[in-house]
Amino acid sequence: TDTTTYTQGSYASRTTYIAGNAVRDGAQQVKQQLLEVASEAVGAPAEDLDIVQGVISGKGHQGDDSITVAEAANRALYRRGGRPISAMGTWDPPSVLQDSERYGNESGAYNFCSHAVEVEVDRETGQFTILKYVAASDAGTVVFPIGAEGQVEGAMAQGIGYAVTEDMIIEGGRPVGANFADYRIPCIKDMPPLTHVFVPSYEPTGPMGAKGIGEIGLDPVAPAIASAIHDAVGVRIKSLPITAEKILGALEAQRES
Repeated sequence: TDTTTYTQGSYASRTTYIAGNAVRDGAQQVKQQLLEVASEAVGAPAEDLDIVQGVISGKGHQGDDSITVAEAANRALYRRGGRPISAMGTWDPPSVLQDSERYGNESGAYNFCSHAVEVEVDRETGQFTILKYVAASDAGTVVFPIGAEGQVEGAMAQGIGYAVTEDMIIEGGRPVGANFADYRIPCIKDMPPLTHVFVPSYEPTGPMGAKGIGEIGLDPVAPAIASAIHDAVGVRIKSLPITAEKILGALEAQRES
């Protein structure tokens, strides 16, 4: 913090969105530098060259003269006044800073999702089981599929813990359960069958059509579970974690009313 400039952070699930556009900007600059070096080597204008599979040659593969990207990079470096091929890419998203009432627009693109949960509830005990969890996410073009899938599945697991098992009890300003024996997060045995799909879409302002995927896998989990329980037995639990005791208490109050 002594040497870096101020930043508000990469919140709003927009790291891929912003950093990806900055990477694209830097890559375009690097490409242009490589084409200019190759132009000298093959004797053709830079605008008539293209890079295909690491080889720089005429567009449409016209002409026999070509040079590899590695050769162009070496040529730029090992000559009088040479320098490495390098660039600094930047991108400023079309955002609006928050005002004094916290109204603004912190990102130029937003992701969307939909979650559905199937539960089974025992009316006699309040115990419930998540039988199946299904989710769909709109993250634009998914540029890193396995990472994006892991992001969503991990968020769903985190959300299930937040909704069902995790309880932070504070007494005298201190947490009572200060370890994972008392603050229980889900393990693999606690996870229901998960199904997730990405909805095809393209964000025109994003890098190759991409948007973010950071937070939306977590946000709907608790309300989706609460809504499934309400649909099953007609009681709405409004505090977390959702426990059998709370469901049973709500069912008894429902019967007495």
